[in-house]
Amino acid sequence: MRVSLKGLPDKLRGGAWPSSARTVRRAVKSVKLAKLEKFYLVRDPDTNKILCSFAIESEDEIAVLKFFGVRKSLQKNGVGKYVANKTCELMKKNGIKRFYASTWEAPEFWRKTLFKEIKISEIKDKYFLNYLKQLEKSFPYEYSNLLVNFCFSA
Repeated sequence: MRVSLKGLPDKLRGGAWPSSARTVRRAVKSVKLAKLEKFYLVRDPDTNKILCSFAIESEDEIAVLKFFGVRKSLQKNGVGKYVANKTCELMKKNGIKRFYASTWEAPEFWRKTLFKEIKISEIKDKYFLNYLKQLEKSFPYEYSNLLVNFCFSA
């Protein structure tokens, strides 16, 4: 199966899923941005169906995966792992040194990717630590009891 990455040029309102009226305007072949702040769709090029979506924010050489979702009917068949690993390659090509992801719902999934599990005490990047503070404030139970962090180092 071939997949292509498509980016939405304007930011999402409040992080909500884009409405069906919103269209994808350009293919993301090689993102060359000083600061990555994008919501991406992965579409099957034959059917144009959305397979996966994710959101990334970055500062300097650090990026954070803010959202990652795979179409339910495609879960557990390698699509998510393939896209997660390709995303790591995209970050490396764009000069990102460390790419972080946090989860309390799917740590088993992330352990199968290029991301490596990392303890909070090992994290030195202020950008990601600030993100974790936001998670702790918004989701105190999940942060304290369920959160698992991952990092891909280029």
